[in-house]
Amino acid sequence: MFRTFTPRAIASASPLIRATVLMVAIFVVGSLGYHYLGGPGYTWLDAFYMTAITLTTVGFNETIDLSGNPAGRVFTMVLLVAGVGSFVYFFSQLMGFVVEGSLDHAFLRVRMRKQIAKMTGHHVVCGAGHTGTHVVEELVRTNRPVVLVERDEAAAAALYDAHAGAVPYVIGDAAEDEILREAGVERAAGVVTCFSNDKDNLIVAFSSRALNPSLRIVCRCVDERVVAKMRLAGADAVVSPNTIGGLRMVSELVRPRAVSFLDAMLREHKAPIRVEEVTIGPGSPLADLSLRELRSQQLQDVLIVAAHFPDGTWRYNPDGTVVLEAGTTVIFIGSPEMRERFDRLAQAPPP
Repeated sequence: MFRTFTPRAIASASPLIRATVLMVAIFVVGSLGYHYLGGPGYTWLDAFYMTAITLTTVGFNETIDLSGNPAGRVFTMVLLVAGVGSFVYFFSQLMGFVVEGSLDHAFLRVRMRKQIAKMTGHHVVCGAGHTGTHVVEELVRTNRPVVLVERDEAAAAALYDAHAGAVPYVIGDAAEDEILREAGVERAAGVVTCFSNDKDNLIVAFSSRALNPSLRIVCRCVDERVVAKMRLAGADAVVSPNTIGGLRMVSELVRPRAVSFLDAMLREHKAPIRVEEVTIGPGSPLADLSLRELRSQQLQDVLIVAAHFPDGTWRYNPDGTVVLEAGTTVIFIGSPEMRERFDRLAQAPPP
């Protein structure tokens, strides 16, 4: 089940909820009172109508005659005092709810809930810290659908706004199965855990694997002694920022031009170029084609770097005679649009 409102939205709506409950309670009490005071000659509709005209002070004629009923008149006076105060309280809370943007926020949550429900094959990013923010930005930049799970709603909303609504989010603890289901992890292609606490990353990896055994799970790891435990918990890959940082520093030292080339690809926003991979699926029109023949399938601009074959062997800088059997993964350099086109052709056509 999806949550319609976040805790913040529920908290902001609490005064309005209380005011609504109070109004309903007064209507019920008024209807019961008039039905009892009016006697058997009047219906429940008469009692409810009498309550309505009393509370709204419209001044219509009484449907229930109280001219000879002192108790009825006292009851009406009490109902008027309580009702008018309740009406003022209710409408003040309603206007505050609308003016403060809580209503818009509630509609936004419903819209995102529907957006996530339609998503499949997306990527779930857990944590919107420095690492998570970069992960989200790269997924958006390369046209990959993403859902963010974050405890801090302000951080999640900032990413949502920064990417023009392309990053729907779920507020809550990613270690909870309900939150992961809300993010569509059972239909997702992958999960990335970006927390600074290794314990949180390990728990999320374990929970995600239990909910979707076919997921690809990538975990951030601060303490390299925990890598083995994360893999046992279900992580397919474990990334240590310290290790990556050290390798990057060495690369800057000994191969600065190669690093500059990769940085130029990563930092280009208008036409990003990436090292991508696509696996040739069974029944694909590309299966059993040579690389030379593959280029005739609207893939002339694909720069193929390597091919990984089903038997585990690699072929680097393959020539045009190499045949791509089903199950072969092609490593290439290209744009996100090129990757999407290649990926569509690599899949079996729909029946």
